[in-house]
Amino acid sequence: MLPHFELLWGVMATMTPVPDGREHLLQPLTRWLRERGNATTAPQLFRAHAALQGALRAAFPVMNEFDAILHPTLAQPPVPVGYFHDQEPEENFRRQTLFTPFCAAYNISGQPAVNVPLHWNAEGLPIGIMLAGRLGGEGTLISLSAQLEEARPWRGRTPPIWDA
Repeated sequence: MLPHFELLWGVMATMTPVPDGREHLLQPLTRWLRERGNATTAPQLFRAHAALQGALRAAFPVMNEFDAILHPTLAQPPVPVGYFHDQEPEENFRRQTLFTPFCAAYNISGQPAVNVPLHWNAEGLPIGIMLAGRLGGEGTLISLSAQLEEARPWRGRTPPIWDA
């Protein structure tokens, strides 16, 4: 589904109007995504949308059997500032998709999801878990998050500052 997601993400980047002569003020990644989105044809968009909707429709009945789905939030520990934005746009996007593979489906589906920091690595950086819920299930996720925070408080925990 990743190629369909990437195509749709590029098209979505074109949805925000940018005044004439101001495109150069956007981040390089945003410009790159908008270029891809503007080059997308209607048939390509509809094929990608149909493929993603088909996958989601197949997944919803399975996921609806659970109050929440537990995922890692990220595929690796937190990275230093600049890890993404100091790259060429295509590499930036590639790194982001590898870093956050569990989030993409919920970005597309509209399902609610929350991130809860439940562990800290040896460097003192937070490691989160993601809870995703049924459509309209925000209340359940907020309740679960509050229970987790009470059981394992994180208020006042801040990561150490490290050199980028």
